[in-house]
Amino acid sequence: MKTLRLGILGLAATMAGAALVAVVAGSAQAADMPVKARPVPVPVYTWTGFYGGINGGYGWSDRTITFTPGDPFIQGSTCGGIQGGTCALPASSKLQGGFGGVQAGYNWQVNPFFLAGLEADFQGSAIRGSAANPPFNLAFSPAQIGTEDRLKWFGTVRGRLGFLPTDRLLIYGTGGFAFGRVEANSLMTVATGLIGASGGFGASCLIADGTFPSCFSGSSARTATGWTAGAGFEFALSQNISLKAEYLYMSLGTDNHALVALSTMNLARPVTPASFIVSSKVDYSLARVGLNYRFDPPVVAKY
Repeated sequence: MKTLRLGILGLAATMAGAALVAVVAGSAQAADMPVKARPVPVPVYTWTGFYGGINGGYGWSDRTITFTPGDPFIQGSTCGGIQGGTCALPASSKLQGGFGGVQAGYNWQVNPFFLAGLEADFQGSAIRGSAANPPFNLAFSPAQIGTEDRLKWFGTVRGRLGFLPTDRLLIYGTGGFAFGRVEANSLMTVATGLIGASGGFGASCLIADGTFPSCFSGSSARTATGWTAGAGFEFALSQNISLKAEYLYMSLGTDNHALVALSTMNLARPVTPASFIVSSKVDYSLARVGLNYRFDPPVVAKY
């Protein structure tokens, strides 16, 4: 029995030793294996944040300018047919020119596909144009009215709603408030001297008055307000810089100003200077490109 116990103890010791050797060998082999590195986070672009930038473009406007009699003398001496008068027909004017300025805004990316934002901009403008209506008769004298219109500067405050087909391409619609400095000038010239009055209104277009051949003059300059709407797209070139292209339609209401006789001095009795009312719709098409810088856009880590 003693021999049997000794044999069993020896076998147990042998098995324990073999197990220890296996554990040590396994540990050493595990230590020699390379450790798998953690995945590197992939930055995902987001449009959320404040931005500012510059823009430049081209604007144009095709408009019709009308000349309405402003008193009984003009009414009778034009459309009324007195002494051969004929109606003053409208003029067709094409305004065009460049502009440039700055913009700033904030975007909020609602989810991976949609964005809402607010943007304000201000531009100096060289959009202008001139025109003349077809010749007509003011009583017996051939006459013509020339006009000049100008958009000196303008700005907008707009909301933006956009769709993101990819994380770096934004397609958006935009609309909101618009304002601008609009200026208009008009001048009527006559081919022969003219003097007359009716209904308490009149005009004296004579060399002696210094009002021949420029007989009537008028102008307006005001800061007009209205609305704008359009669409565009913007592409992120890097984490901070994006390039955009945009079209806007801008309406600033209607311009009305009086084209007034420059003199009544040679009339027999005091009268009010006669006048036309010059009217046109003030709207513009604006196409531009811009460059934006996004201030420290947040980056979401995606593994």
